[in-house]
Amino acid sequence: MSNNIKQDDKNKPYIFLCQILTALSLTLFVITLSVNLSTLNKGIYAFSIKNLKIEDTSGMKKSEMVQNYNSLVDNLYSNSYDFNLPTLPSSTNGEIHFIEVKKIYDVIQIIFYISGSLSLLGLILIKRGYFRFLKWSVIASTATPILLGVLASINLDKSFTIFHKIFFNNDYWHLDPTTDPVIDILPQEFFYFSGASILLLILTGSIILLYTYKRKITTFKPLNSKIETANV
Repeated sequence: MSNNIKQDDKNKPYIFLCQILTALSLTLFVITLSVNLSTLNKGIYAFSIKNLKIEDTSGMKKSEMVQNYNSLVDNLYSNSYDFNLPTLPSSTNGEIHFIEVKKIYDVIQIIFYISGSLSLLGLILIKRGYFRFLKWSVIASTATPILLGVLASINLDKSFTIFHKIFFNNDYWHLDPTTDPVIDILPQEFFYFSGASILLLILTGSIILLYTYKRKITTFKPLNSKIETANV
């Protein structure tokens, strides 16, 4: 047993770095997974159509709006950078904007797959009795939606503008409904609903991580007390 303790002391810096990497990866995985689940949940748009009365404000039928919205979402996850909507025209600036949105989603997918793969390190750490990365990830994935939610609630319109200025280096996101009627079926409030959905999903992920952490530290039987006190 003394040899095991000495080996753990020797590997402590390495294990600490692995826990930091895993905590960061797990947090990014929860965030990007939440973004994907919210985007692919087309029920949010159906809810928005009904509660925001988009049929009345846009003058379009629900079936046409859903058709174009579904095409928009499918485009985000496709391999093509050609932007075309089934029944709605788009200006050059509008096309550029939605292509830029797709590029952001491409980055999200890269982060999603890399962070998901690196998060598998957690299985090895858990097996060896190291759980601290779960606690760190719970803190990060809880603080993120709370902080963003508080900042957004102070001024939703300003937060919406700041978001676009951070992610886009132009003003093409200011779509003109006469040349880009898609904006008529995507009111600003819809993005608030989507954002709230993402934040709630991140919190849900945090709760799942917290449950896993609590369960592991109560059921794990360490080989020695030094391992237990150092890593939970």
